[in-house]
Amino acid sequence: MKKWLIILFILLLAACYKEVPLPYQIEIETPDWAEKSHASSAAPDYSIVFPRAQVQRLDIQIDPADWNVFWKRLTALLGQFGQHQMTHGLEGKDQEYIPCDILFNDKQWYKVGIRAKGNSSLKSSWSNGVMKLPFKLDFDEYEDTYPAITDQRFYGFRQLSLKNAFSDNSLVREKVIDELFSEAGLPSIRAAFYRVYVDRGHGPEYFGLYTLVEDVDDVFLSENFENPDGNLYKPEGKGATFNQGDFTLNDFEIHQSSTGGEMGDIQQLYDALHHTNRKRDPEAWRNELDQIFDSNTFIRWLACNTTVQNWDTYGMMHHNFYLYHEPQNDYLVWIHWDNNEALMEGKMNKPTPDFGFETVTDEWPLIRYLMDDPVYQERFKDQVEHFITNEFYPEKMLPILMKNMNMIEPFVVGEKGERKPFTQLRDPRDFNRERNRIRGFMEMRYEMASRYVRTSHE
Repeated sequence: MKKWLIILFILLLAACYKEVPLPYQIEIETPDWAEKSHASSAAPDYSIVFPRAQVQRLDIQIDPADWNVFWKRLTALLGQFGQHQMTHGLEGKDQEYIPCDILFNDKQWYKVGIRAKGNSSLKSSWSNGVMKLPFKLDFDEYEDTYPAITDQRFYGFRQLSLKNAFSDNSLVREKVIDELFSEAGLPSIRAAFYRVYVDRGHGPEYFGLYTLVEDVDDVFLSENFENPDGNLYKPEGKGATFNQGDFTLNDFEIHQSSTGGEMGDIQQLYDALHHTNRKRDPEAWRNELDQIFDSNTFIRWLACNTTVQNWDTYGMMHHNFYLYHEPQNDYLVWIHWDNNEALMEGKMNKPTPDFGFETVTDEWPLIRYLMDDPVYQERFKDQVEHFITNEFYPEKMLPILMKNMNMIEPFVVGEKGERKPFTQLRDPRDFNRERNRIRGFMEMRYEMASRYVRTSHE
């Protein structure tokens, strides 16, 4: 009898508990909520969020108290705003979200998480006193606190990034390269231009023209792969080179795992890449490598990337790519990321890898070992030829470049354009100077790629 009384008491207590809202749950009104624009059941609408031929407006409303919290956190991480100081590398977990409201096309999204993002793009902006900071948005970050926004989406997207055109006076590199690479058959994120206004309690301020990009670990996988449930890694650090002396699984950040955090696929790729049969039995080496790694996609990316000369990625820098273990074919697929510093010469006194890869050492074995193999090298040559024949030729690429620069010009340097401190441009004239510079660079790269293809056929 005593036992049943205890059970009855527990059940009554549980029933009472359910009737009382949790102390951290807050009810809010969401009058603009609509199935197509806010609910997770809606399919991602790329035509609305990522139009190729339109500059859209996005308003961000932040409570002054929350903005002060945001600013204090960045100051603690980066030092005083506008002062050059040595800081360590930054990661997403270093920067916490604050709530904001998003206004777009006469609709409101509620209690959206917003935080600063990036590494160099953030640190450089901060130290130079540039308020045009890069941001990341998470539309259901606060769903536990505000149940009314559970599974909130922005036309099907949960997370989006606002890139601030760091180190790109044209402001179009990210979008143009993603379009060209996508048409070349590479899995590529979508990008679009947005005029961003931020209200911190004193009315909307124009923070500048941003490039809105989708995140790889959102709906991108389901849109680009038959099975979106595989392991997803974002490598960062020397271990990401796959170099024997530096390799470590610790430098492969897991963004999604179907294996409970096990990283055997990354280890398998490393082992296959460095197998002793690479020189002794190249055919067996290629067969083993292709079992775990989609070498065709990697070589196609390498051909496109080398042609446009992107220095801030694998081959010079150990970041700015993802690896996705695609379950359908059971191999790792290369996904390129962050192309704002493509179509320019290398930096940091390092020569950018060119078609012969003479400057690429064993420090970058995914390039060095594959390009030392005659079969893989032949595939690379074919992919360069395909790229400059179908996508990267003057009659196609130059109109794309000019169309994008003409489209954004009024919102960069016109009467409605960016103003200090909300711009990455040191001088507004740098935008038009870059127009001719980037055009000339694209023509030069096309000629160099064409010469390489002609020579390889001789």
